[in-house]
Amino acid sequence: LSPLVLLAPGSSGTASLWCASAMLNLTSKHHKDVWLRGGRCGARVRNRDKSYKPKLLFTKGCGGRGCEFVGDWPAPVALSSYWSLAPGVRFIMIDFDADNWRATRLTFRGGWCTNAKRPDCRVPLAFDADDAWHDTAVAVATANQTAAAAAAFKAFLRCTIPADRLLWLNWQMPPPTLWARLSEFARVPLPPTLDTTY
Repeated sequence: LSPLVLLAPGSSGTASLWCASAMLNLTSKHHKDVWLRGGRCGARVRNRDKSYKPKLLFTKGCGGRGCEFVGDWPAPVALSSYWSLAPGVRFIMIDFDADNWRATRLTFRGGWCTNAKRPDCRVPLAFDADDAWHDTAVAVATANQTAAAAAAFKAFLRCTIPADRLLWLNWQMPPPTLWARLSEFARVPLPPTLDTTY
């Protein structure tokens, strides 16, 4: 079992990478969106696939055979769980800009993260998802704290995950380069009909 897990926090491009995984025909999950080979799943399948518990994701998720790509919360804090349940797991990280990320999160859902201390509004660093971390909403953390958290998170990943198991992507890369790197890392050939200029 060698699934791909995206560790970047929401608003860093997680939905875009989920779409890309689906275009590579990987069975994929991003929040409530599930992709099976042949098409996006409806509500009935999503409701059976709600749980982010790693064991279910990698064995029964995405239509019953396990998800090949998992993105979005709580991947950053579930890294060790994913790794222990799927020893062959490989990770993807987006090298996002902390200032831009914070600005996006504060406008997320019309100010949702400005006014609420919700799990999907936290700073991009956590090694524990328990109650002690509930005060790290973006609206609470300063720009400097968010930048420091992002830098610490990136450094932690570089120290923890072997280089051959961690793919770093940056949205400033030309699209053909992004597609080529993702395809090679996922071990999936690019579909002949895929337009890699976008």
